[in-house]
Amino acid sequence: MQSPPPCPPAKLYNAMKDVDSITPKIIDDIKSVEIVEGNGGPGTIKKLTIVEGQ
Repeated sequence: MQSPPPCPPAKLYNAMKDVDSITPKIIDDIKSVEIVEGNGGPGTIKKLTIVEGQ
């Protein structure tokens, strides 16, 4: 079952493109997201810095 996105496709695309900078703003326990290796494509390794109890 498919359903339409809750916002315009362009806005959803931009959110997915900027997910690394948006994530720390919407999830309090994640302080930062950084790419350790790769360019964001398949196989990219990311480091999430998590601070508990914020």
